[in-house]
Amino acid sequence: MLADALLRSVAGTTALLRVTGTNTDTSQSEVGLVATTFADVVVAPVVMRKLRPSWKEGGESKYELLVSATSIEGQVNALDVGSAQALFSLTLAVTVDGRIT
Repeated sequence: MLADALLRSVAGTTALLRVTGTNTDTSQSEVGLVATTFADVVVAPVVMRKLRPSWKEGGESKYELLVSATSIEGQVNALDVGSAQALFSLTLAVTVDGRIT
């Protein structure tokens, strides 16, 4: 709970994790007969911060997403996935403040 309060105090916001449905392991979905489902999972509070720049020519900026563990635990239970790692492996995109990262 202390970590949640800290994330909120530094302008914590919400993030949307675009995840695939957990029922895509059938042979029908492999050949495209069943459409893959997607869901937006809300996690909060989160903080997105830019990492120190690497001084390579043409290098992209890298970001770090700090996420509330209690929020992730709640979503793991709600989606009935085995662990937080399983939730993140289902994640296709992350949206923070309306920007896909």
